[in-house]
Amino acid sequence: MKLIVMPPRLIKAAIIDIDGCPTSKQFGQALDLDSLREISEISKKYMTDPAIPMIVLNTGRDLNHTELMAKILDAFHYFIIEAGAALVSVHGAQISYKFHPSITTESLRKFDTLQVGFLNACPQYRKYLQHGKRYMITFLFDVGDATKEKCAVDLKNYIGKDNPFVVDEGHNFINITFPGVNKGSGLELLLQSNTEFTRENIAGIGDSTGDWDFLKMCAFSACPSNGSDFLQDHCNYIASGSEARGTLEILQYIIERNRHAVVQRQSSQKSPRFPIKAVITDINGTIDSAVFGKSLPLVEIGRIRDLMARSRKDPAIPRIFFNTGWDLNYTLLYAQLLDIPQYHIIERGAAIVSIDGPFVHEKIDPRITLEIIEQMASLSAGFISKHPRYYRHLQVGKKYTISFQFEIGSAEFHACLDDMRNYLHDNNVELDIEEGPNFINIGVPGIDKGTGTAMLVEMLPGIKFENIAGIGDSDGDWSYMQRCGFSACPSNASRFLREHCDYVATKPETEGTLEILEKIIQWNIDF
Repeated sequence: MKLIVMPPRLIKAAIIDIDGCPTSKQFGQALDLDSLREISEISKKYMTDPAIPMIVLNTGRDLNHTELMAKILDAFHYFIIEAGAALVSVHGAQISYKFHPSITTESLRKFDTLQVGFLNACPQYRKYLQHGKRYMITFLFDVGDATKEKCAVDLKNYIGKDNPFVVDEGHNFINITFPGVNKGSGLELLLQSNTEFTRENIAGIGDSTGDWDFLKMCAFSACPSNGSDFLQDHCNYIASGSEARGTLEILQYIIERNRHAVVQRQSSQKSPRFPIKAVITDINGTIDSAVFGKSLPLVEIGRIRDLMARSRKDPAIPRIFFNTGWDLNYTLLYAQLLDIPQYHIIERGAAIVSIDGPFVHEKIDPRITLEIIEQMASLSAGFISKHPRYYRHLQVGKKYTISFQFEIGSAEFHACLDDMRNYLHDNNVELDIEEGPNFINIGVPGIDKGTGTAMLVEMLPGIKFENIAGIGDSDGDWSYMQRCGFSACPSNASRFLREHCDYVATKPETEGTLEILEKIIQWNIDF
């Protein structure tokens, strides 16, 4: 086994070929269920364990085959199909594609004509055609079958020198692809689509020489023991096991190294310079999940509520205030859930609300006038009238802002963002647009969660910014977190926050926020 120490950065994604890695290269070979089950269990923990990388399949297989493999491995975030032709993500029944730029309506038409024409001219090769593919043509042969060489010659003669399409030969296959399309270009589509990933924090796992197109782009490259001689000479790590067992071994090694990096990061994180008297936190992605339809973790929320009850008598436990984009009713229900009725910032800094017995008090930013409130209502109605398909994403109940919420990765997210920008431009309306991982907020210029926090601090006697910890998960939260004496985020936070916060929790969402609170209490005790 060849072994080279991994790069010091955390590996955030493992890009994996299918044939010869989680499955066998041999046709008809039964799948290694035990190894696949272990890989699936690893993938399930991606959102909750920072040491586990996202699994992204990068294969020459078609969409249906790859989607089934993604189901087996529970790896649905992204996958790359047909040797880099498209990046695919699945969200419920919705499938989103990002194509290589050489794949257009016109080039697809020429490609289809090529396939039909060749098979009509050389029908003897029909039985070798791999069906189901849309963006590449593949012929598969038994290893050593002389028919492959003859087919390759006939293909090159049929295509001719002036045709842009590429003929690629492997040990038992022939591929015809679009120019510039390979598994490396497919990985580029992923890096363009998710800035969380860079060449410095991804690992690649493959078995054939053609996989080097993407493996060479990765900070860490590996292959199972059945990898080609070329890969075994060039990869950083060669597993002792083959195929699925070898792939599992590589993932386990990556996770082991990642855990070491997580521990190192934790030991080097900052602590507050002053006692923390107040915590200002977002709700979605911190106290709660940012994922639609996910039930509340009431055990962890109960522990936070217990801390808040003790904070009334224990000066080491800080008070908690919400700073959210949600409306009054949603925020107050959350305040009731945690039994913290006073002073919560709503609608992206627009107002501060408190419960006082049967009454609700609201302090609105003075820049929000009745005219602006009417403008927001008119704008929302006009936009939805022009683009009714976005109504189901509209967050109803808001008074001072307009918000749309989507499933993470939804194709409609960017379409709505573009349509809203165009609508504001066409109607000469100057409003701020905040873009999050799964939401779009439209608000009054100059008002954000940071100005809302400043308004709140004026209402809290004896508390200065240096005594406040800010907790958030998205880039927009930085507007208030950067004002605080201490900033922290759960492990699911955006890349920007994880790079700029004083403390990054080892756990996501509610568990991560609870971890931060418990750390703050211990630091306060030590002061």
